[in-house]
Formats: sequence, C-alpha cells, structure tokens
Amino acid sequence: GHPPMILVPTSGPPRTLPTQGIPVGMLEDSSWQEQTIDLKLGERLYLYTDGVIEAGMKTCGEFGMERLIAALADNRSAPIQASVEAVQEQVESWCGGSEPEDDITILALEVTA
Repeated sequence: GHPPMILVPTSGPPRTLPTQGIPVGMLEDSSWQEQTIDLKLGERLYLYTDGVIEAGMKTCGEFGMERLIAALADNRSAPIQASVEAVQEQVESWCGGSEPEDDITILALEVTA
C-alpha cells in the first residue's frame, strides 16, 4: 500500500499531501498525472508503507495516521535519520515487541539547500 506522503514544514502542523491515481508499477499499462509542490529550506517529506500505520492492527489496533503525524511533529527538530528511527521505535513499541504483520518502510527527504 502507498498511503499519502506527509509534509513536515519547519513550522505549523505536518499534513498529508493529496494523491490521485494508482501507485507506480501496480499495473503494466498505466499513465500518471504529474504534480509539483514547492518545498522550502528545512521542510521534509515522508513516504512510508501502509505497514507503518497498520502496525498492531491484529493485537491492539492500528498505530494510525494520527500517531504517525504526531511522532513526526515531535521529532521535527531532530536530524532526519533520528526522526525516522524515533518513528520506527514508536511503531515497534506500539506493537508491544511482537513482529509487525507487514513491512515497515519509511523514506524521508529534507530540503537542505
């Protein structure tokens, strides 16, 4: 699954970016619409698999989008790698140490120049 990207601005709340269409590679003969956004210095984009927000679904309920956005907001000032590691630790903690049911993949990008 490919949930929407999350934009973490340098100030203000993180927010999901609207998406349309199907994920790249899902269907052989697909076409896509190009979209652009302007990013400012220090802003971050987080792409992640549905395993992040669905973690813990079978045992204690999903980690969920609200917790993910809160975790990203809480770690806004941390170095980008540390922010990813903090989210991963929170997801693992939410699962109570049990193996996640799905992959947990996070890709983070930051505008540095």
